[in-house]
Amino acid sequence: MSNVQTRVGLVPDARSRIRPLHERTGAPSRVPGILEGNEAALCELMTRAVKAGVGFLLGSTRDGGAVSLTLYFFAGGRRTYPSSPDALAADIDEFLGLVEREEARGPAARPIGAP
Repeated sequence: MSNVQTRVGLVPDARSRIRPLHERTGAPSRVPGILEGNEAALCELMTRAVKAGVGFLLGSTRDGGAVSLTLYFFAGGRRTYPSSPDALAADIDEFLGLVEREEARGPAARPIGAP
């Protein structure tokens, strides 16, 4: 898997050609090392978040130097950019606490049509 997102936008460059929204920096990605040892916890977070009606997004920064971890709630969201396995583990623990709070609220607490 590449650290470059596959999304391409209609962003003209100086020659009015279409180019990717961002391009590779040439530096090796640190993302595989950041994720190492956190895979099971990420799977738990993703599964529990989605079941609780919380949006979940995992990506990487453009330069591959950090992971982008985001939870989307009806009333807002929370995003972090951990750049080490320990920082990611801490963010996962924090996010699991936020998801646990949403699980306790239950679906009746969310307005009709809320994600």
